[in-house]
Amino acid sequence: MAKLPKTFKIVPPQKCPSCGAAYLYSLEKIKKGTVICQNCGNLFLIQDPLDSDELIEDIEADLQEE
Repeated sequence: MAKLPKTFKIVPPQKCPSCGAAYLYSLEKIKKGTVICQNCGNLFLIQDPLDSDELIEDIEADLQEE
């Protein structure tokens, strides 16, 4: 069984601009604000209309912990 990290944060569902598929992504899967669509493989920027600055800070903090 896969072991989950101590802090397992998930961003709101992200819709691929290429194929329209929507998925949830954990912060550990986000690289430089982008994710890879699980359906078509397209690399796209994540969108967080509520508070993208806070999301970026969370991502940077998680990356520094690694």
